[in-house]
Amino acid sequence: MRHILTITLILLLFTNLFAQSTEKIVLEPVGRYIFQKSDRNFEGTDHILGTIGLSDGKIMSLSSSGIAIIDLSTMSIPGSIDYISRSGREGGGGRDVAIYKDTFLYINNHQSESRITTTGIGISKITADGITSITNLTETDVFFEKVKVFGDFLYAAAHDKGIRIYSLENPENPTLAGSLSEGFTDVFDMALSGDTLYVADGGGGLKVVDISDVSAPKIVAGETTTTAMGTAQDIEARDGSVYMACGGAGICVYKNGDLSTREVYPIIGCVEDVCWVGEYLATSTFGGVSVYEVGEGTEITLVASEKTSRFTEKAYIRTAFGVGAANDSILLVAGWDAVDCYQIKPLAESKVPDITCSTQRIRFPAAGGSEEHYLVNQGGATLIIDNVSTLTSDFSTTLTPQLLEPGDTLFFDISYVEGTENEGQVLFINSNDPDENPLPIQLFGKTSSLDAGEEVPDFTLPAFYTDPETGVYTEKKFTLSEQGGKVVWVQMFGTWCPACPSAEADMQNTIVKEFADNPNVETYVMNENQFDRDPLDWVKTWTSRFYQRGPMLYDADGTVGGGIFSQPNVGGMPFGRGFIIDQEGKVAKAFFGHQPQMAIETIYSLLENDTSTTAINYKQNTDESITIYPNPVNDNCTISLGKEYEQVKVELYNMEGQKLLSHNLDYAQSFKLNIGEMIKGIYLVHIYFDNTTSIKKLIKF
Repeated sequence: MRHILTITLILLLFTNLFAQSTEKIVLEPVGRYIFQKSDRNFEGTDHILGTIGLSDGKIMSLSSSGIAIIDLSTMSIPGSIDYISRSGREGGGGRDVAIYKDTFLYINNHQSESRITTTGIGISKITADGITSITNLTETDVFFEKVKVFGDFLYAAAHDKGIRIYSLENPENPTLAGSLSEGFTDVFDMALSGDTLYVADGGGGLKVVDISDVSAPKIVAGETTTTAMGTAQDIEARDGSVYMACGGAGICVYKNGDLSTREVYPIIGCVEDVCWVGEYLATSTFGGVSVYEVGEGTEITLVASEKTSRFTEKAYIRTAFGVGAANDSILLVAGWDAVDCYQIKPLAESKVPDITCSTQRIRFPAAGGSEEHYLVNQGGATLIIDNVSTLTSDFSTTLTPQLLEPGDTLFFDISYVEGTENEGQVLFINSNDPDENPLPIQLFGKTSSLDAGEEVPDFTLPAFYTDPETGVYTEKKFTLSEQGGKVVWVQMFGTWCPACPSAEADMQNTIVKEFADNPNVETYVMNENQFDRDPLDWVKTWTSRFYQRGPMLYDADGTVGGGIFSQPNVGGMPFGRGFIIDQEGKVAKAFFGHQPQMAIETIYSLLENDTSTTAINYKQNTDESITIYPNPVNDNCTISLGKEYEQVKVELYNMEGQKLLSHNLDYAQSFKLNIGEMIKGIYLVHIYFDNTTSIKKLIKF
């Protein structure tokens, strides 16, 4: 079916997404609020999933364990733990908040031990003494996601239960003014334009709701679980047009709110959140944050990005979940254990360096290997790399201390020689970057865990299948050895993880959806450590948060996930790990986090190289007549095939294996490629024709 990455978005990639911007933009750090410990080691239980700007230079952080109000002016760049006021779970905790008249707070309380149920919508009030809890809006069997205030009404997303609209005539005790439960799949968020409510309906895409009568809202148009792209998780409306975060599919843009005008802009990772910062559109992608310039006709152009880099000597992982704005130029990023604040400004006005690396983690084959990576100085001042940590004899790097001027790229190698079994180490790059020093790169070689190429031990677990239309659950057994030469994808997550459900929802609507009709692929999500709950009760509760397309494996005590599929400690996120198992039962790919594009392409690669399936068998082509010029290139290059081919497919990958664009051509002999807005570095161009493939290196300077 392979539609996730190759529908109407393909031509747009060449014309819009990487078009030249009128002005170079940077994200310059202005402060960081650390929610956890004063030692900056990010240890604790409160993981920040949301952040918003308040009035008078204040911001708010949101986690499942509480909320905090912080004075932006007191935040330091290395990190500050100071706050004006803070509440624990008793005062409400969640991942989203709506504010009414700068005083009343409406929080989607995500507070339970397993993080898979809510205690309703918590109502609090900002007073001179801090945050005062007032009451709670509850509804049986309803899990509230995003909440918004439009005018004098509170709108609440209720997942499979649709939407709720409350009157704020009495803001301390809102009353239900209207609701709509039918016609939705999995409501995550809402945006208002006039009398039209645009609803991000998870696996059901965009729904258009007429609320001219709030007591009787009605759906007037909508996508379906078949036509939707990815997972509609967050949404903004401006000037009549709609901008929607669609998980692994990227950003979907609808001019004038018209479903037929949908344009899809792919983003590497999973687009979790969107917000406006002045005239710019910002998105969080788990791996970082991206900022877009919106042009005439709703075209969006990437103008700045920042990876949410690992931090401290322990290389603790940090992931970008929520984005917000403090004013027209301050971008807020909720990054798991901290809120990062950036000022959006022209590159010409930047006075600090900004180190960016092509990787933060390398998993070498157990037999050894070498990879080329690069550093880029995206800031406006000289980057001084003053120290590179010493590695053991198993690992080595060609990187040395030196200077990088603004815009410069530095290429270097990292190598691994098979040695003793270890759980990895960290390469630290010390520099004068104000908020990413040191920059850590985790390195893994041969480990005691399952490594690529190793055979996966057999296991059997109960598998729960849910009919998404009827809600009927069926329990079966899954045994790895009975898969009959299929490719198997398994992803582990923990039910206690406050961020996992949205990622798991997107897996259902990207990876699972992509291979639903492919008899050569099995896709499963595995959840661990269910706290001795009844299996069926757990499945029903968990899947109330998202549209389930495929089966879920139930690993009650974590024996399989924490035993067979255990992985080296990546620093703060050992649970989000995935495995792609080839037709021979061996590990083809082991990875951390939700990486839908990489997973889909790896699975297709295994199918394409398996002559026992009906998939096309692409063979490596080494024909030197295929050329790219100029190379290195700054913006436009030409790819020449030497002769004309009836059908050609071109894909561009970065060095982390992530596909950035794809394009199909008919009767092509040569064509142009524009990579002007991509960061400097090395890319791989995959060219498919006549059942063969040619892979060429392309360097952007």
